[in-house]
Amino acid sequence: MVRKSIFLGLTLMLGAVLISLIVKARKEDRLSKRVVEFVKESAPTATRVISPADLRIADSNMKLFDSDDKASRGGRAATASHSVVVQNTGSVAYAGVRIEFSYLGPGGKLLGRKSYSCVVMIPPGEGTTLDNIILKDVPYGTTRSTARILSADLPAAAVAQEPARTN
Repeated sequence: MVRKSIFLGLTLMLGAVLISLIVKARKEDRLSKRVVEFVKESAPTATRVISPADLRIADSNMKLFDSDDKASRGGRAATASHSVVVQNTGSVAYAGVRIEFSYLGPGGKLLGRKSYSCVVMIPPGEGTTLDNIILKDVPYGTTRSTARILSADLPAAAVAQEPARTN
């Protein structure tokens, strides 16, 4: 009989604790629903287009010079000065371009690659000339180079005006 009364007392205490926890949780839920959220809209950021089809390299020239820092590569390095004409054949302006230069040796063998980024506005239907692109540590034995556009950035204003596309 004593066991039953102890068990009944403990069961009632456990029930009372559970009920008080449930009541406290419901009060906290009601209070948290009264909190007002502020949503701040941030300015649009640039969007990067990988290898855009409407940008192309119209002309690319390279001049090689001896490197000033010959000790870094055992006297087997050069400095390249590039001049590139980028043509925008699309209807969207671009605000920045990343160009990859591939350096080729005799017989067209690929010797190395270097990339160059610049911030320049290229309006739709127009072209721009990028002069004096200086790249150091060009691979020894380079005879010519090719250029291709890796990516281009859309200006923030164009991103804000474009409607969202859904598939």
